[in-house]
Amino acid sequence: MDAVPPPSAEGPAGALAPRLPNRSRGLRVGTLAMLGSALCFTVMGIFVHESARQGIPPAEITFVRFAFGLGTLVLLSLSGRIRIRVGNPKLLMARGGFGAVAILFFHSALSRTSLSNANLLNQTCTLWSALFAYLFLQEHANLKTMASLVLAAAGVALVTGGNFLHLSAGDTYGVISGLCGGAAITIIRQLRRSGGESAWSVFFFLCAVGAPLAGVLMLRDAQVPSVRALTPLLLVAIAGTAAQLLLTYSYKYLPTARAGTLSLSNVALYAWAGYALFGESLTPGGIAGSLLVLASCVYVASQQA
Repeated sequence: MDAVPPPSAEGPAGALAPRLPNRSRGLRVGTLAMLGSALCFTVMGIFVHESARQGIPPAEITFVRFAFGLGTLVLLSLSGRIRIRVGNPKLLMARGGFGAVAILFFHSALSRTSLSNANLLNQTCTLWSALFAYLFLQEHANLKTMASLVLAAAGVALVTGGNFLHLSAGDTYGVISGLCGGAAITIIRQLRRSGGESAWSVFFFLCAVGAPLAGVLMLRDAQVPSVRALTPLLLVAIAGTAAQLLLTYSYKYLPTARAGTLSLSNVALYAWAGYALFGESLTPGGIAGSLLVLASCVYVASQQA
């Protein structure tokens, strides 16, 4: 969910720096920013996993991430570096709500299942968005797109073991995060139709809706982090915010299809991090399923340009 395209990559409210005049140079800068975003999202996932191992509840982790992001945006706005404009507050609130719930479930998945499973299931948001756009926005879906959705479903079945009636809690949270992320992307596509909102506005409403939502949910079992747990918790907030800012910046220079495909590089990064840092491994079926989901996401992303 984290790597979803903002509705607008144009205009003064969507940039931290002036537009580069050289298109090829702009593509290089955008590509580096997107890959940096994928790396930061992976670092964030690692420390969400580690924070959970230190006993921090997912809702508290999510609250810290959103509160830090909100504070960063407010500071950037007050300094004049960005402008946060509101054109369609209802859709922005809806997008913020679905995005916040998607991230909350993603963090819950990272706390309960492997890094690779949690991220892969979250990345199905691209596929869900294609289905929702077809159902609710009357967008055309050709036969190849529908076939990609079927293949992705088969891939998810391989990754999760094939028994959808008895999914683990972590995998269930991952599926829900992808579903809600797909709804958030669909709302972004509707925002584009109605004239678009700046990427900073979308990010602002995500944090503004998500922080109080996570704050309420964490009240039951919130705890003061230990000194040992404080470091990974702060790194979640820093890496998550940096990832979102780099993601926003990259879309200023990259076509949607290229950006969406590059963002999927974090599937490999999460799998490698899980293997190297936490001793996670993929079964042959899991590897095959991951490839099916990844290929389907790449194809659908290219069709949504």
